[in-house]
Amino acid sequence: MLRAILIDDEIIALNVLEILLKRNGNYEVLATFTSPAKAFDRLLELNPDVVFLDMEMGRMNGLSVAELILKAKPKVKIVFVTAYGKYAVEAFAINASDYLLKPVREDRLMQTTQRLLESFIKEKTPLAERRSVQVFSTVNVTDGPETLIKWRTKKAKELFAYLWHSKGDLILKDVLLEVLWPDTSPDKSVPLLHTTVYQLRKALPIPEIIEYSGDGYRMNWEGPSDYATIENILSAPNPDAEQIRNLILLYKDGYMAHEDYAWSQAMHGHIEGRVLEALETYFSNHPYDEIDRSVIDKLLEISPYCERYADWMMAWLNEVGNRGQIIQFYSAFEQRLRRDLNIEPSLELSYKCNKYLNPAG
Repeated sequence: MLRAILIDDEIIALNVLEILLKRNGNYEVLATFTSPAKAFDRLLELNPDVVFLDMEMGRMNGLSVAELILKAKPKVKIVFVTAYGKYAVEAFAINASDYLLKPVREDRLMQTTQRLLESFIKEKTPLAERRSVQVFSTVNVTDGPETLIKWRTKKAKELFAYLWHSKGDLILKDVLLEVLWPDTSPDKSVPLLHTTVYQLRKALPIPEIIEYSGDGYRMNWEGPSDYATIENILSAPNPDAEQIRNLILLYKDGYMAHEDYAWSQAMHGHIEGRVLEALETYFSNHPYDEIDRSVIDKLLEISPYCERYADWMMAWLNEVGNRGQIIQFYSAFEQRLRRDLNIEPSLELSYKCNKYLNPAG
């Protein structure tokens, strides 16, 4: 049973809605209020699961009332019941679970009920079984083992990425407007933000992941991610061979590398530096016969013109008995420098190549 309170300044509307909810069979109506202030005073005492709220109540605006309710009780579900359709986008932007138009139809109320019940079931399901996020190379979110969330727009995807990137911090609307629509005037960008928040909440398995609070938004993400796994590996004192393999596998092309977000570049560079340091340390601290070639391949993939890494590759090939591949590797490295940078390998690197090929010379 869903524990509900009803707020509407019209007593007839309250009575009709209460009848519909009782007939529905999934609700326990705790109380009805014509005064939002009185409802708010008893909110914590009654502890409802859902609040059915009118949008226009004399001087009180339902959006403002909903914001106060959500600040006091962030997990409560808000369902607006109103004769006006014009507030729908703003309603979903502040975390509303649904938006019903008067007169409320029973079949439409059943849809709302099903949505509320599914939301509560998902909230009780262990997060690790429900969703995960990928932020290396591209941004993807899965809801279950094989269900990839589809982004309705590129901005919805970027909004998710930015809020996730902010790690639970509250991001004010003005900041989001500047990040996502830097060249758009406020009169146009504010409605775009509200629409994008609505689209994002519709896409996510649990809309309440995006929380509205204090004229801003935050993401309450607790599921697993490739970032968390990589962070654990990079924070380990001495990652072992399996951890290094996982690091190479998960890192791919880098943090949000394919998304072209200007705001993610600093983090991309920071993590890239840490990955290089981890791979260099692992290479330097282990015998050649314990090192997989993928370690040096990844170093050269990240820094393809680094002569130190080129020297490491030739030394590794020589040590593991693949001397025949040294000249192939050196020729490819030389061509890359000429083609991309219009330079020649240093005399020192050329000398080392000849030394590996003619150790007795």
